[in-house]
Amino acid sequence: IAKKLNDGQGTIPLLLRDSTMAIAFGSSLDNLQAASGDLRLLIADLRDIVAGVSEGEGTLGYLLTDQALPQKLEAFTDHLDSLLVDEFGPVIAELQRTGEEVARSGEELRSAMEDLNRGEGVAEVLLRDSTAAADLKAILENLEEGTASFNENMEAMKHNFLFRRYFKKQAKEEEKAEN
Repeated sequence: IAKKLNDGQGTIPLLLRDSTMAIAFGSSLDNLQAASGDLRLLIADLRDIVAGVSEGEGTLGYLLTDQALPQKLEAFTDHLDSLLVDEFGPVIAELQRTGEEVARSGEELRSAMEDLNRGEGVAEVLLRDSTAAADLKAILENLEEGTASFNENMEAMKHNFLFRRYFKKQAKEEEKAEN
């Protein structure tokens, strides 16, 4: 090793002979030292942040350390459930009544349509007027589609997380009323 150094072979003799390389190497060491200092500051800042979060500081600290938060969230969801039942219960009941009335109207219209096909009373007049008959048939078809769509929407509402509890309570009340 000593012979190679004396002969000028290797990196160290090159640095000693080439001032540009020596300056670049020194600059690299300076940059490494500056980066190391920045890294130490960053680590210190991270320690402060983690300590603050551990002590419950800031939003994240509050969420992670508040022991009452689960109870508060449960109370909130219970209140929301009650509010939905109180506010939307009458609306849903009215929608159900409306759906039943629409279904009854559909049955009455179907009966009228059967009379029409048999040629009885006003139905006979409608049989002669093809436009009126076609309009009435279209109305009946639309009414049946609307009723089916309404029933489908009501079924979907029964499974919606906002209304599920209401429908379960309704079913329990109906079950109690039957017994």
